[in-house]
This record gives sequence, C-alpha cells and structure tokens, in this order.
Amino acid sequence: MPADLHVHTSHSDSTLEPAAVVAECLAHGIRTVAITDHDSVDGVAAAEAGRDAGLRVVPGVEMTAYEDRTEVHIVGLFLDPCSEPFRAVLRGTLEARHRRIHEIVERLGQLGVELRADDIFEIAGCGSPGRPHVAQAHAHLTPPSGRVVRWGGAVCLAEDRCGPGDGRRVRYRVGPRVVGRGGAGWVCRRSR
Repeated sequence: MPADLHVHTSHSDSTLEPAAVVAECLAHGIRTVAITDHDSVDGVAAAEAGRDAGLRVVPGVEMTAYEDRTEVHIVGLFLDPCSEPFRAVLRGTLEARHRRIHEIVERLGQLGVELRADDIFEIAGCGSPGRPHVAQAHAHLTPPSGRVVRWGGAVCLAEDRCGPGDGRRVRYRVGPRVVGRGGAGWVCRRSR
C-alpha cells in the first residue's frame, strides 16, 4: 500500500490546503498519508475528510529541537490532535515562532532590509511562520536585497524550542493515541 508519512500542508510550510493534499495523494495512488505540519496539528482534521475517499490519514506533527547548534526534526505519528496538553505545547512553540519572526525582521532592518512581520504572518496564513515565509516576503521586495536568510547567517536565529530530550518527554507526557495494533512513533532527523 503506497504511503507518505511526512507531508506538510498550508498549516506550516506547504502551499497546499489539506483538501488539496488529499486530492494529490489520491491522484498519485497514495492510500496512507501522515499530516506532519511543523508544530501544528490543525491540518489533520481537514485532511481526515479524505477518509471517505479511501485515504487513511495518520495524525502527526514535526517538531524542531536544538542540540547545541544542531537542528533536530522530530516527527511524531499516531498522535491525538485533540490532546489539550499537547496543544498547549504547540501553542508555546507557535508563540516562540512569532517572537522569532519579529527578531528576524528587526535584524533585517538593521541590515537595511525592510520587511514587516505582519507581511510574513500573512504569507504564512494560518500556519506556523518560519524561515521559508521570511524568504517569500524577501523575494517580494523590489528590488530584492540580495542578502540570504540561511543557517548561520546574520539574521538566522535558533528557535526558542525544546532540546531533543524535552521533545521525547513531551511525547511521553502527552501519550499516544493507539491505533489498531500500532502505537505512536517518533523519528528524529538531524539537519546539517
């Protein structure tokens, strides 16, 4: 059974609404999809409408943690998107993302690049604002400044997030929603 267990929607850094993700999956023969937006489970409910068409939707999330200067992406699957303790953690990470966008805009301003945080939030829509949204706002400048937002650059700020151990503790504190014979799964990937 074809599956994709790491898919983003417009609730993080994809341009596709959850319903469009469902349509794309079905069009390409994918029968199981995990919605794993960055720090958000808001796209899961909309994608679950695809169940009527024969698509199995696995609720998930991708959380970012930092160990020293190493970014670690933690993907959690088979989570309960309605868990209030988990949603509280996600609200905290969303607040941290908003603070970071304001700090990035301030640093860009010091470098002569004028962006507005509100423009970045508008590009992000209902999702989790991040570096891709800053880059999109930057690309709309006339003319673009030529400066690049990149890891280790003058405006790159480590996110105010948990470390990998904290992410694992969140998983155990929140608890998985057990589906069938399987349980929740967590996969870590270190970015370079």
